Amino acid sequence: MSDRIDLSQPHLEDAAAVVYRWVVGPFENNVFVVRCKQTGQAVLLDAANEHELLRDVVAATGVTRVLTTHGHWDHI
Repeated sequence: MSDRIDLSQPHLEDAAAVVYRWVVGPFENNVFVVRCKQTGQAVLLDAANEHELLRDVVAATGVTRVLTTHGHWDHI
């Protein structure tokens, strides 16, 4: 697993959810995981580049859905 997957310091957190962020690829795309604190369900937002890292992120965070908010050639 990548040493870039540090879940100890979330990007944002409130009573309902925790948000993690990674910056990937040559265009420094922001990739987010939002996880519900109550259910543990998680979604990956705007997957782009560094696919091996993103596979590790999915495994580490329990992502079950991927949401793409916009299209670029580098998004999965």
